[in-house]
Amino acid sequence: MKNIDDAIVEIINSIPAEHVFDSHAVIFMLIQRDSDIYLSSFTGGTTESYHGIIAQKIASLENSIIQRVGNGKSFSKNVHDNFSECTCWTRKGSNQ
Repeated sequence: MKNIDDAIVEIINSIPAEHVFDSHAVIFMLIQRDSDIYLSSFTGGTTESYHGIIAQKIASLENSIIQRVGNGKSFSKNVHDNFSECTCWTRKGSNQ
């Protein structure tokens, strides 16, 4: 059975290589594609803390399937319809 870690990797693998994304994008895609996994993986606390955990899971994939875009930060919309700062990554291409 697929878990949230599997869903995150699946989503990242669906992003075209070398395109920039942030955790807000992955979270939106997780809600759209795997809402049952997204909801069932929430164990309490605030939405902000849960999304911080998801962002940490994404960051843990650095140097394996993703790489950080320098010191790049995005300023993108979150699920509360507010803009906030977020780290940017790219999915590694087959030649990296």
